[in-house]
Amino acid sequence: MVTVVMIAVGLGMLVFVALLCRRVLLALCQAQRVVADLQSTLARASMAAAASVFELGEVEQAAQLDAVAQRCEEFKADLLAVVRRTERRLTPWRKPS
Repeated sequence: MVTVVMIAVGLGMLVFVALLCRRVLLALCQAQRVVADLQSTLARASMAAAASVFELGEVEQAAQLDAVAQRCEEFKADLLAVVRRTERRLTPWRKPS
């Protein structure tokens, strides 16, 4: 009888830890969405800086800033794909948005 109770308590703790880990991973997904928003802001700022530098005649620096903006957008797209995939795996009962 004691063994059965110990097994039940152990399984209960295992379920609790699994749910806690899932909750932490979902919170990390939200943090990654914030990072993606920051990447988008950085890309917009880089594009604006590139336009300003181009107007000043610094074509090479403008091209570098434009390349930074492109890399930021690519990173954002990759990050959001990973976030969506992770969220889909953590919540299989929800329809994708």
